[in-house]
Amino acid sequence: VEQPSNACTHPHAHHLPRQELRTLLDLLEMAPRDQSDAYKPLAANKVKKGMVVVLKKQYPCKVVAINRSQPGKHGAAKQNIIGLDIFTGKKHEDTFSSSEEVRLPDMLRDELQVIGVNSDEGTFSALRKDGTSDGGFSLPDDTAMRAQIEEAYGDADIFINVLSCMDNVLVRSVRVQPW
Repeated sequence: VEQPSNACTHPHAHHLPRQELRTLLDLLEMAPRDQSDAYKPLAANKVKKGMVVVLKKQYPCKVVAINRSQPGKHGAAKQNIIGLDIFTGKKHEDTFSSSEEVRLPDMLRDELQVIGVNSDEGTFSALRKDGTSDGGFSLPDDTAMRAQIEEAYGDADIFINVLSCMDNVLVRSVRVQPW
């Protein structure tokens, strides 16, 4: 089975295909109209390991290493930041001057309750915390997560943990709570 080009290759996560992305972001009320509102600035010399920053102007990455150079004869100190994309796990690297601003992306972690599953069509419906619902989301391609949802539906409450950031949604885990 060929995976879509936007499918996540990270072994512990599932990246939803683009066609479901807009609907799930609307469900989470996450879609900012102006992308500049989706970030907070931070001086590059204040970045620490473990933080999530935007590298190469487009990738939200968890910082795994920072190499700091001293100011030299021809310029200011530099921060070489290495991070792993939080959606794909791919390594990215970017260099900033110490006084340059790095963008911290706004992230939303949420838990949605699965209220309907259509295994024939490969879709599910979800319920927000405010009680409103939406449907037509694709079941995860990850076979373990998909099986967990399909097997538990009708016998337990099913919750999906999602992370939304920069117009991307990541289904991080599935939690089944027996009745």
